[in-house]
Amino acid sequence: MSRLEERSRQVMRGGMVALVASLLLCLVASLSGSPQPVAAQPRPTLTPTPSAPPAAPPAPASPDGCGSLCGQVIDLESGANLSGQTVRLAGSGWSEDRTTDTYGWYSFGLLGSEVGMLSLVVPEDGDLHSVTSGIAVAPIHAWSIVVNLGVYRQQPVDPPLSPTASVQPSWIRPGGRVTVTVQVRNDLGFDISGVMVTTLLPEGLALVGVVGSQGEGRQIGGYGAGVLGNLPVGAEATVHFIAEVGRDVPAGTIQVPVSLIYREHAAAQTVAQVRVGGAPVPAVASPTTPPAISSSASTPTSAPVGTPQTLPTTGPTLLPVTGYGLTAVGIGAAFGAIAWTARRLRHRRGRDSEEEV
Repeated sequence: MSRLEERSRQVMRGGMVALVASLLLCLVASLSGSPQPVAAQPRPTLTPTPSAPPAAPPAPASPDGCGSLCGQVIDLESGANLSGQTVRLAGSGWSEDRTTDTYGWYSFGLLGSEVGMLSLVVPEDGDLHSVTSGIAVAPIHAWSIVVNLGVYRQQPVDPPLSPTASVQPSWIRPGGRVTVTVQVRNDLGFDISGVMVTTLLPEGLALVGVVGSQGEGRQIGGYGAGVLGNLPVGAEATVHFIAEVGRDVPAGTIQVPVSLIYREHAAAQTVAQVRVGGAPVPAVASPTTPPAISSSASTPTSAPVGTPQTLPTTGPTLLPVTGYGLTAVGIGAAFGAIAWTARRLRHRRGRDSEEEV
């Protein structure tokens, strides 16, 4: 083989190597234009699909001129509304009666601002029995309170929704402070509205404040009300009635009646047991004003249905293969190819020099 042919082949091989190196450099340039690490890329989001709640039964329309207080008398055994029943609202030195109409409705007009006890008047020799007695209510400005009263005839029937009450501490000395906590959970198949928890503390207890988990707390003397508003299906709410025990209260148990009111069905009641015993709490030298009780509603921490929720990070941030990592690999390959080509050319030049000698 002549030297001219050998040189031609060397030139062709060198050109092919240079072409490969150029292609690699072009690939590197295209990939290194705008690499993005994982941390800079948007994470996927998960949007839960809200499920449709069960349809609530149509609420009965209140009569015209409901005023401050109205409601129905409901036979819990048959579900019928009873007409011709007497409903009494009694306060300190006053009382008013109303008779239910053909649809079982009663209504009181403007009542001022006094606290009253709402009861169904049933004859002692009759066959009707009321499931509640003396529900404490007080007017709320520009808002009608709807209190439905349940009755039964033969077998006692509980209202469909009842509150639960607990007392902390379980025993309290005279002069101490106690908290009656009332919990309401909507276990019905529909949302409820106009939800209120009320009480009128008996003698021996002085109401200090009312704190609700939502809505607002109201207080008039010994009357306390947690105005909770609406309560969806499965939701829970609590109301804390904070009271001080009188220093001259004898040892024993004080019964604290608590009422649950809402528009969709009959009201219910429960009783909290405040147990008093032991020596009175020592009096302080200078009485101080009790701290203010905030009744602001608490904000839920869970995201509402339909709000996108960011998926949590499952591990450390890694450099993606299609970003800076691939750029580094391309540059390394390009420099390797160039070094290999230069080495081959030096080797060929050395062999040619030996042949000429």
